[in-house]
Amino acid sequence: VAEAHPDALYVIMGATHPNLVREQGESLREGLKALAGELGVADNIHFVDTYIEQEELLDFLQAADIYVTPYINPAQVVSGTLSYALGMGKPVISTPYVQATEVLADERGVLVPFRDPQALGREIVRLLSDSYVLNGYAQRAYAYGRAMIWSEMARNVGQLVTAACAGAPARFSPRRSYALLKPDIRSIVRMSDSTGMFQHGILSIPDRDHGYCIDDNARALMLMVQATDVPAEERERWSGVYASFIQHGWNPDIRRFRNFMSFDRRWLEAEGSEDSNGRTLWALGVTMRDAAQKAIGEWARRLFDTAVEPLSELKSPRARAFAILGSVAALEVVPDHRAAHALLAEFADGLMALPAGPLPSSWLWFEDVLAYDNARLPEALLRAGRMLERDDIVQRGLETFRWLCQQQTSPEGYFRAVGSESFGRPGKPPLPYDQQPLEALATVEAALAAHAVDRDGGWLEKAEAAYRWFLGQNDLDTPLTTPFNQGCYDGLTPGGPNLNQGAESLLALQLASCAMKRAMGLLSGGAMTHNSDKPSVSA
Repeated sequence: VAEAHPDALYVIMGATHPNLVREQGESLREGLKALAGELGVADNIHFVDTYIEQEELLDFLQAADIYVTPYINPAQVVSGTLSYALGMGKPVISTPYVQATEVLADERGVLVPFRDPQALGREIVRLLSDSYVLNGYAQRAYAYGRAMIWSEMARNVGQLVTAACAGAPARFSPRRSYALLKPDIRSIVRMSDSTGMFQHGILSIPDRDHGYCIDDNARALMLMVQATDVPAEERERWSGVYASFIQHGWNPDIRRFRNFMSFDRRWLEAEGSEDSNGRTLWALGVTMRDAAQKAIGEWARRLFDTAVEPLSELKSPRARAFAILGSVAALEVVPDHRAAHALLAEFADGLMALPAGPLPSSWLWFEDVLAYDNARLPEALLRAGRMLERDDIVQRGLETFRWLCQQQTSPEGYFRAVGSESFGRPGKPPLPYDQQPLEALATVEAALAAHAVDRDGGWLEKAEAAYRWFLGQNDLDTPLTTPFNQGCYDGLTPGGPNLNQGAESLLALQLASCAMKRAMGLLSGGAMTHNSDKPSVSA
């Protein structure tokens, strides 16, 4: 190590064990110092011959580039300092004792054989010689260590207690039919005024304190051009309101859409998030394709033409996925739209290139975490691959969506939306709560896109399972819908539904109903059936 890295310093910390001192004095330590001198590495080794308090230990660990635990006995079960090192995000090289074998798996650290100093030296040199590899181990160690902090432990215990208290014995129910809900915009109208749709609700009452956002008005516009069961006069009226909000959201000075507006109609930012811009372009493409009213479709075409080239600079994977979905919709009605085709091809290739860094082989996803609206990423590839006639893109979409469906399936076989508590947990299976309607909608539409390219993949059943989540086929056997006005609660928590009804949730239910209605010709008789040991809910 010293030959490859002359400035390397190996710190050996801690007092000699009292039993060894009693039997041999400090002969071992003195012998090691003498050996270091003979080998010419005395300046590269520093002995700290004292008992180290925790605070000082953490200071040393913080200063280290690599932490080494070269225990020679397999019976060494655990190491407290190993846990501290992981928690501080330190690359670790260790012999394979029990704890190290478990916590350093999946490229979180490096294991070397017992009593093999040559292997240990090679790995130290390898890590010190490649900062990219070194930082990769550090990042994975830190992410894993987050699960060991006290706040996370408390959260896990709380979830276990809540699940144990809320658990109910399995109950058998006969085969029942689930009728698809007819799209109903009463809850959408309740949350809207002449400006647009409010973001949040306090129970079912619009919360004016949080005003409006272009995200929800884009979703609302897509609903109005797709909800063909709603009277045309109603759809025309509200399409105009949501379209007007989007038009006013365009900022020509920086060629981006704004997002948040206060109740007194003041824009709160000059530029919205990338995701909100991508979603708005998506809504414009869908409106171009689906609007029954010619004037609305033409308006959408003009604004799409204005926005598509500036928004080709988007970088966020989800923003790109949303923009892909909008471009596919636009190309379905204007096949020679050059800007839409260029954006589609570039963004599809960009998603194909993800993930940018190394991830465990079992983690078949675009990013190192599962976040929100996950299914939109494979859906974008499925629709892009079909439009571009590229089988490699289609196959990547199927592969990643199949993997996501595995993550979103409970042990009982029901759809389980990725819980929001999962966000920011790299490389870890999703937590079950809080589950949000947005994930069920995205999975419904992605599954229908998968069915369009793979008729034998069981994708219609995946769409049904995600839709039934709204109706009560979920972890708590609890409907998210409000039957008196077809509202939708904001999510599923360990203690039951979040009884607020915000725009995102209301729109998710109605858009999912529209999507399932479009697919009814592919389902048996238009009804969804399922055998389960959980109670079914008639809707």
